[in-house]
Amino acid sequence: MKITDVELIPLRCKLEKPLRFSFGTVTHRNFALIRVSTDEGIVGWGETSVNFPNWSIKERLITMNYGIKPLLVGENPLDVKRLWRKMFSALINQGLQWGAKGIIHQAISGVDMALWDILGKAYGLPLYRMLGGDAKPIRAYAVGLDPSDQASHAAKCMAEGYTAVKIRVGFDERSDLELVKRTRRAIGEDTDLMIDANMAWGRYKALKMAKALEGYSPYWLEEPMRCDDLEGLKWLSERIEIPLAAGENAFGISDAVPLIRSGAIRFIMPDVTRCGGITEAQRICDFAAAHNVEYSPHAYGTDITLAGTLQLMASIPGGVIAPYDVSECPAKQEILEEPIIIKNGYFEIPSKPGIGVAVDERGVEKFRWDPLKP
Repeated sequence: MKITDVELIPLRCKLEKPLRFSFGTVTHRNFALIRVSTDEGIVGWGETSVNFPNWSIKERLITMNYGIKPLLVGENPLDVKRLWRKMFSALINQGLQWGAKGIIHQAISGVDMALWDILGKAYGLPLYRMLGGDAKPIRAYAVGLDPSDQASHAAKCMAEGYTAVKIRVGFDERSDLELVKRTRRAIGEDTDLMIDANMAWGRYKALKMAKALEGYSPYWLEEPMRCDDLEGLKWLSERIEIPLAAGENAFGISDAVPLIRSGAIRFIMPDVTRCGGITEAQRICDFAAAHNVEYSPHAYGTDITLAGTLQLMASIPGGVIAPYDVSECPAKQEILEEPIIIKNGYFEIPSKPGIGVAVDERGVEKFRWDPLKP
């Protein structure tokens, strides 16, 4: 079997309700699917993260066409780990020279997922089976709550069966604390509450806010400060009772190892569309397990990203919970022939060969766009 084509397919979806983050407001969601075609008709699907900044999808399209594709056309797609090493060794030094280490890892991530998808399809097995896992349901938490009233949306999610929700803070002290207060009141004491600050605070503001949040018993506080301030995260963790979570911005095992070894975090959050794909996420999760750190993958893309994430979690012990983006964005789900199922707050593991899902190319075309046009 030979690879005949590697394509990045850009998608765009206008949001009815813009989403607020500590670093800005999002009015459209951009997605970048990866389609790897073969001479035997098997097609693999993956996804590379292009959430932020909003122009990253333009860069990724060029990186894929000029950096990744020439390395893979003509290769055997079943040699997944060899091809990972080929991409990484050919591109990482250029990425470092460019100042774009994360871009290289994210580009490799999408292709790596697509190659695993081909491998599973070639053998007629879902990825978790190929990696020795099982189909035990995985607990879900709801994220992407309605920005106009996160507390009420959290209560609605709880009524739908979720046992955990995540809210975003990092705006101003008074409104952040009021939001946490209202959300905890809306969901009660038995629902787990995650809080994500998206790197909004410096060390002392993070300490002040964390102390104020302790009374609301957060399940974790995510990225309270810059992700590269490992000393600051360690300093904060030694002064508060709330567990810290980080790792969505760890690009590869080389970033994840010092974060895990620092002792600052309770939860590592590898993202299969950012860290280097399923191949690299396995290494991160195994290393975390060896250091008694649990993992909860970050996932903020279409349901192709979610499918790959669930295959990882069903394969590698130590995962505790996975996110489901409940925000209104049809492109996330409409690209699949069948939806990923959540029952009573738990994901059912998709069981089709490969990453577990079948892509509806009509849905893909519905949201396709050209980011390079003016």
